[in-house]
Amino acid sequence: MALTFFYSRTSFTKYFLFMLLCILFFPGISGSATYYVSSSSGKDSNSGISLQAPFKTLNRISALDLKPGDKVLLKKGDTWQESLTLPGTGNKNALLVFSSYGNGEMPVINGATLLKDWTKSVPGTYFTGYIGMCNGLLENGIPLKRASSKSLTDGQWFHNGVYIHYRPTKDLDVAYRVERCARGSLFTLENKEYVLIDGITFYGANKYGIRLTDCSNITIANCKIVCNGGEGIGLHRQKGELVCKNILIRNNILDWNANGIYIEGKKGGFKSTGYIKSMIINNSITHTNFRNVWEHSTKDGHAIGIQNSSFCRFEGNTITDNYSGIALWTAESFISQGNIFTRNFVARNQLYGIVNGADGRDNSFHNTFSFNIITENGWQTGNWGGLRINKPQTKGNYYYNNTLYNNDINIYLYSSPDFHVIKNNISLHPRKYHVWLDKSAGTHNIIDNNCYFSDENNLFLFRSSKDISFATWVSLSRSDQSSIFSDPLLKSSRPVDKKDFRLAEKSPCTSRAAKDHFDLQKNFFGSESKEMGACGIQ
Repeated sequence: MALTFFYSRTSFTKYFLFMLLCILFFPGISGSATYYVSSSSGKDSNSGISLQAPFKTLNRISALDLKPGDKVLLKKGDTWQESLTLPGTGNKNALLVFSSYGNGEMPVINGATLLKDWTKSVPGTYFTGYIGMCNGLLENGIPLKRASSKSLTDGQWFHNGVYIHYRPTKDLDVAYRVERCARGSLFTLENKEYVLIDGITFYGANKYGIRLTDCSNITIANCKIVCNGGEGIGLHRQKGELVCKNILIRNNILDWNANGIYIEGKKGGFKSTGYIKSMIINNSITHTNFRNVWEHSTKDGHAIGIQNSSFCRFEGNTITDNYSGIALWTAESFISQGNIFTRNFVARNQLYGIVNGADGRDNSFHNTFSFNIITENGWQTGNWGGLRINKPQTKGNYYYNNTLYNNDINIYLYSSPDFHVIKNNISLHPRKYHVWLDKSAGTHNIIDNNCYFSDENNLFLFRSSKDISFATWVSLSRSDQSSIFSDPLLKSSRPVDKKDFRLAEKSPCTSRAAKDHFDLQKNFFGSESKEMGACGIQ
């Protein structure tokens, strides 16, 4: 049977389940091989094809000519301080599988090197010799911020090309374990297709946990990607003539990476189309460049960053305590269209929650942002936005049924926004404004049938008119003619947990969802939606 991707939520789910069934319950195709690798009990002189005679190193795997249907299984509980460029590919009839066997914790591919032999320099500060590139220093599995000189404060480090200088964090309850991020990319796929990566931990790379270049039909599932100094998972392009598609990234945990999941064009900038018809679903992404700790290695720190990509789905992800949340960005000569961002929980990110931005006009359109909970973002000094929207897009983008709470600006339209449709949203207790419509905005934005509520009524900004009331906003902007300023009656008046955002039965937001454009779908909790906001009735 051919394994084929289709662009629909149902088809992707069926594909993923079918793939797992094949792995768990069916033998490989005729002629396929299963290779076992154990760093604790293996030998590279073994056959590698039985549990009793596993290989020892990933380097031994790199010498193989892997075929469609082959499996490479790492022993749970083992660790490899190596990296691997996958030497083979699958095809539409048989996956190439990279997974695990045995019992215990996930196998770990560790890109970090433990540092010892510290010498005390000044009180509280130590140094050790290292000549080479050092992109990160980890203290008990947490990245430290790099200083600009060897004059350090607590929890900082500095590398001058010859010595690493380090000042420990004070008052730690456990012993210090200090590691240097050492290997560039832990797991690399170049021009591969039909590969499954399942249930592996990727830790401590100088750059990438998992790096895909010009790949299609790849699944990354149930992995932990932690403390990598570039992208946790990076989807890159080199050959612009290729169409790269059908990447499924599902049920992974990403923590403390410089960037979380990043889909971008050709290395060095916006020079090619990104990826199409791909899905990023049910991942947990936390502490991405948290408090700008990876500032020296990234300008973005996106939990999820998407460039020049189309017809992708981003659903059910939990994105908390990162430098920035979800960013869709489109270069002037390229297009992003038909992407869906739905049922994501985006909370407490330092900059914005979700941004739809572009360098040009009419190049990012028919993108839908719906049923997301966007809360407590934008706590760094500046103006950021729970929803951050820019540029004129005459074919339209749609922002429906989101619940926005306590962001610096719940809905921020800046830098010539036009033709954006914003309906059925609930905006609660912003720290600055419910809506900021910049003076550069066009006249074709549709903002209506929303619910606003806050202790103060003057939290709207229209062009040059600041701190205006809801009534004045409606009069000046001619927006929100069918909207209300009323307590939506959430389960909690100060929501924290996802379930706190549900509506009470007597909420004024029930049965008010506009149906003139948007084909209503399941809300944040999976129920059919008839209400404003993301979550439906409790």
